[in-house]
Amino acid sequence: MKSINNYISALLILTVSAVCSCADSTISDLLFASDFGYGKQLSLSTSSIEVDSHRQSCEFSLTASDDLDWYFDNIPSWITLSHDKGVGSISSISIQFKENIGAERSDSIMIKLSDPRYSGYITLQIKQLAPPEPQYVDLGLSVNWATFNVGATKPEEYGDYFAWGEVETYYESGYAQENPLTHWKEGKSAGYDWKDYRFWEVSDDDKLTVLKYNTDSKLGPVDNKTVLDPEDDIAHVRWGGDWRMPTRTELYELLDNCSWIWYSAGNSFFDGVAGYKVTSRVDGYTDNYIFLPAAGSRDGINIEYLRNKYWSSTLDSLYVVPYALYFMGFENLMLATWNNYSGMSVRPVCPSTGYLSVIASIELSQSELNMTTGSAPVRLTATARNNYGDEIQKEFQWISSDNNVATVSDDGTVTVVGAGTCIISAVTGSFRSDCIVNVTDIEDLSQIVSGDITVSVNDYYSGIRREVAEPRIVVDPADPGNRCIVVTTNSGYSNNYDAQLFIQWNEEIESGDTILFTMRYKADIPQSSNTEVHISPQEYIYHGLLPSISFSTEWQEYVHEMVVYDPARTFVFDLSYLKSGNNCYFDDISFKILSKGKSADPEGAEVTFEGVTYRIYKEVPDPSIRYALPDGVQVIKARLKMDVIDGGSSDTYVLGDNLYFREDGNSYSCMVLDTDKREIVVFALSYILGVNYSMNGYAYVSSIDDISFSREIVFSSANWGWWSYFAETADGYVLRHLSFDGNNVMESRRYGVNSWSNMITTSSSSSKAAINRFENGRALVCGQRQPVMPEYVDLGLSVKWATFNVGATKPEEYGDYYAWGETETKTTYDWSIYKWCNGSSSTLTKYNTSSSYGTVDNKTYLDLEDDVAHVKWGGSWHIPTNEEYQELKDNCTWIWYSSGNTEFNGVAGYKVTSNKSGYTDRFIFLPAAGFRLFNSLHDDGFISYYWSSSINTVDPYYARFLGINSEVHNTFDTGGERYLGFPVRPVCP
Repeated sequence: MKSINNYISALLILTVSAVCSCADSTISDLLFASDFGYGKQLSLSTSSIEVDSHRQSCEFSLTASDDLDWYFDNIPSWITLSHDKGVGSISSISIQFKENIGAERSDSIMIKLSDPRYSGYITLQIKQLAPPEPQYVDLGLSVNWATFNVGATKPEEYGDYFAWGEVETYYESGYAQENPLTHWKEGKSAGYDWKDYRFWEVSDDDKLTVLKYNTDSKLGPVDNKTVLDPEDDIAHVRWGGDWRMPTRTELYELLDNCSWIWYSAGNSFFDGVAGYKVTSRVDGYTDNYIFLPAAGSRDGINIEYLRNKYWSSTLDSLYVVPYALYFMGFENLMLATWNNYSGMSVRPVCPSTGYLSVIASIELSQSELNMTTGSAPVRLTATARNNYGDEIQKEFQWISSDNNVATVSDDGTVTVVGAGTCIISAVTGSFRSDCIVNVTDIEDLSQIVSGDITVSVNDYYSGIRREVAEPRIVVDPADPGNRCIVVTTNSGYSNNYDAQLFIQWNEEIESGDTILFTMRYKADIPQSSNTEVHISPQEYIYHGLLPSISFSTEWQEYVHEMVVYDPARTFVFDLSYLKSGNNCYFDDISFKILSKGKSADPEGAEVTFEGVTYRIYKEVPDPSIRYALPDGVQVIKARLKMDVIDGGSSDTYVLGDNLYFREDGNSYSCMVLDTDKREIVVFALSYILGVNYSMNGYAYVSSIDDISFSREIVFSSANWGWWSYFAETADGYVLRHLSFDGNNVMESRRYGVNSWSNMITTSSSSSKAAINRFENGRALVCGQRQPVMPEYVDLGLSVKWATFNVGATKPEEYGDYYAWGETETKTTYDWSIYKWCNGSSSTLTKYNTSSSYGTVDNKTYLDLEDDVAHVKWGGSWHIPTNEEYQELKDNCTWIWYSSGNTEFNGVAGYKVTSNKSGYTDRFIFLPAAGFRLFNSLHDDGFISYYWSSSINTVDPYYARFLGINSEVHNTFDTGGERYLGFPVRPVCP
């Protein structure tokens, strides 16, 4: 018997080299024989385990004879076992895999015998594969979105859960989707609990102190960090590169620009996992989507699958809690704030270069071409713009709707083929832009028109093409030897827009020129019609300056002499109230310039008296703020200004803000200097939005000797004021103008301060109005000062800085002054008229975080519609944040220039030069523009304050600002009461 035992002892180690998965049924074992004559056995269900990086646990079986002692030895640190020793058989043992290190790893475990009667072991090989490389989907947004969550390997896997700003899970690997009572990491036994949160410190009496990401001094030291630093961003820490957690804005962008379709549990598309399929609605990207599984969230030691949450990287600075995407099943899809310590899923993002190439619109260099059969080819250019309004490179397909009229080449060159009308279109993707091409037979027309004239017809109304015949050359039915132009009205229609014939002169003319227009006209059927005056074929002005005409069946003469105010004019014969299919004939059309007159100054109308020049002009800060009158005419928001120039000095006065003028440049404003009363009176007409053609008439009055304008109301909500001018009468100056209602001539007289009377008069004809506007240099029509386009300097910082202030045209100009959150200047800066309060600092109506100061909305940053930099300049311009000012301070050299310096035209202020490598030759200049309090400018030349875009969250009647003087350049949270008038220096991305 002893010899048999010795033989068996020589077979103690059995090595099995087969590689298998966790489910492999291959048996590894050791066989023993005892002194008592019966065998012992120790066996495993597999000799090798290989799992992917996502696998958190795996099981294998161990079988041992009943009284055989065994234990595990050489256990790797990156796994834990559910049993590490035992006696006899055990059905299964679980392996838990700890945190994934991002790389492949392998090791082995030894199962040994602890029974003193035997010796030997079995080796179990363990291998964990590296995680897959993260991938993204381009949805045509500002960032690309990852295809799966942090901790997952594919879209439908939940992945891991993290507290906000934490870069490790609280649980051990393998327990992400379980509710364990154990297996929490050291110090995290309470699970996702507020007392264990990384950036909070809790005292014994449960007092909370916030250690990082704090905007509230009551909670601890304030650092005003509202976006996670990269080292606290789990997406960046785990995945590296440019990966990061999405901001609140990027989550809103995903919500606003995608279709969200809910898939219930058990679906056949995403392995039965419930969640949202999020598909792009951006043109060119509508095939791209991501899947956000309903992964639930963790609170304490529990996991809840009903409330699903995905972290953003943005903190709500008011409540010091972060934002998250929230959905409860397929309901309540929104952004909400949540507890920092909650365990949530993270879906990373990375920068998108494609967003800049997403087309938002295309523009053609011309919307209409009037050509003749002898015209040289004309090249159209198309411009594509992205979501930011920047020009982007795109290929265009050029199309002509009728190649018998005009063809178009691949580069947009339009070549005339024959008479008629066609549409030339530039197309890219689903976007197109059209140009109407009108071609006239030059040989035929030359017999009928003299002078440089274009004849065309308007066959569009409200964007809809109407069945109107093109003007064509025909034989006069009553005189076979005479050829003339005929226009046929709509078939089946009878209204004000049956047809409109345009007779436009193309010869260059100037404001003040006198022209003579003649022609003959008749119709098949006697009818009345109106004649209107247009600046271009689509822009209505007023028909009262031209006599109405009535069509008869006999030729009638039309002769009209007038003074022109604009560099181009078109007579429009509005063929209204004519029976269907009526033919209107026109012949012997002639246009002549009789005399060259006095031109209005394109920069404004001016007059000089006693060596002082007074110039009035309108200024349009933002051309995008415009509205349409009932007939489609555009009015634009503007302000009326006056420059008073005395020798080398010049002062500028804002007469009226929030005025709505025609956008064509003629603002219907005029000025008179009453030398007897030594008084300046400027009249301005402003449309009332949404009230048909009603308008307000204002007179701005000041003494010549002490200029301080006051506004007087001449009339309000009236259909008066067209073609305004001052006339000199025996009673002094009166204001004459036309009424829209009834074509009457009105007269307004001033009898004293704010005392005006209005009456209908017959003392002047409507045609005389045009001439009187240019008499004696007194009655002047103001022009429009062209806005200076904003420019920026790249200092190598996170934003680019504008070269001058809002309202300025160059760096050393002060520009305009605005209360915080207001977008218009005013004469007085006080709480009593501040836009966002009811008269005091304790009655705030917007941007308020405390009930002690009025209505709470918890807004701490300016909305774009209240950001004057964005409103005035458009695009992506905005008022700088406090952080952007701090960046400017920390990364630039600030040199003070006193008044009288030669570099900046004697204006005091700071030259701010970049310290960034490669940018050290670049700078901006911040003039010491002072500030406005009540109705005065204070301390200009010595100090200045520049608004930021945020408020003081503790005392919200303060807004943050940059303050400068010869010794200080710093940001401040207090002292900037929001009603004060500060200058603004914009920035853009």
